[in-house]
Amino acid sequence: MRRIPKSGLVRFQGGRSGGEACSQAGIVSFTTIGGLASSLGTAAGQSTSVTGAALGALRVDGAGPTIEGLPATQTLSCDAGSIVGAVIAAPTLTAIDGCDGARSISLLIDLPDGSMLTAWPVGGLFPIGVTEITATSTDALGNGTVVNRDITVLDQQLLDLGISLGGSFAGASTRSIRVTVGDDVQVVQVACTGINGTLDSVAIPASVQAPCVIVKDVAHSLAEAGLVTQDGTRWTADAALRQGDSNDDGKVDILDFALFVSARGSTVDAAAVSNFNADSTVSNADLAFISLHFFQVSETCGGLWHDPPTERIKVKDLRRAGMGHLAVGDLNGDGWLDQQDVVHFMQFGAPAPTVQELSRPVVTAPPG
Repeated sequence: MRRIPKSGLVRFQGGRSGGEACSQAGIVSFTTIGGLASSLGTAAGQSTSVTGAALGALRVDGAGPTIEGLPATQTLSCDAGSIVGAVIAAPTLTAIDGCDGARSISLLIDLPDGSMLTAWPVGGLFPIGVTEITATSTDALGNGTVVNRDITVLDQQLLDLGISLGGSFAGASTRSIRVTVGDDVQVVQVACTGINGTLDSVAIPASVQAPCVIVKDVAHSLAEAGLVTQDGTRWTADAALRQGDSNDDGKVDILDFALFVSARGSTVDAAAVSNFNADSTVSNADLAFISLHFFQVSETCGGLWHDPPTERIKVKDLRRAGMGHLAVGDLNGDGWLDQQDVVHFMQFGAPAPTVQELSRPVVTAPPG
């Protein structure tokens, strides 16, 4: 805009700070001096003669529409029963401009394989990998808004587990729970209140059919196996764990009894080996768990446990196998670790732990 000298006066009625002026009159007006007219000039040098009238409605707008409804950037696992991806329901998208109201939206969806979509995927299925979503909208002046989102789908599914340890418990403990699905094995820490604990969002291999899962408390229980069930987009299962397996060999036998004898009377952590009831000592209350499940073995998926429980073993063979510390379980001193020692314990108890036994480090839990 230029003002021709002595031709008149151009008056700007204040200014605008932020926001849009969609149809604002009176922003610019003109006065005359001595009857002379003012002139507006364009960038091309053209001029328009005006006489003392306010310029008509003006639009001061540098903002594009506001786009809402697009899902947030997120990382998902495949839905239970799907090995190709995860479903996100088609959203209701809106683009509202401060001056023009509702505006149209253009979608561009870049799939992991490089192909492009201009509409939400059929059935809302997002494949494994990273999908980039771009939503664009413009107003009548060409002011544009672009919103980007990434949807990442991992090649896995999620399993929620409920854990029950059974028996009478004194307190809370954190247990090392091993979860096996096919060749996938992982150990996770589960906080248990009494006999119950939950384990949410365990990542397992993607499967069309409900997989068989094996669950075990590494330092305390036999393994339990069973098929999971589908609950929405996740798998779910409950495992009632039979306690008594202290050495993680998949069976409750005379070796677990010897481990109990070696740990008896010790002040231990709530999750220590042989401390099945999660109190602060290894006592006869813990022996009850071994007695209840004596000579039982772990479950497997589609087969039998390969190794039967050990009924008896010579003390010298224990030492040869690197388990000499279990010789303390030979309570009747006959050179054998067997059920006669269990009978002896029931009748006479066990001798008080020696100084050497008390100084031995307390076993907490074997590695997963």
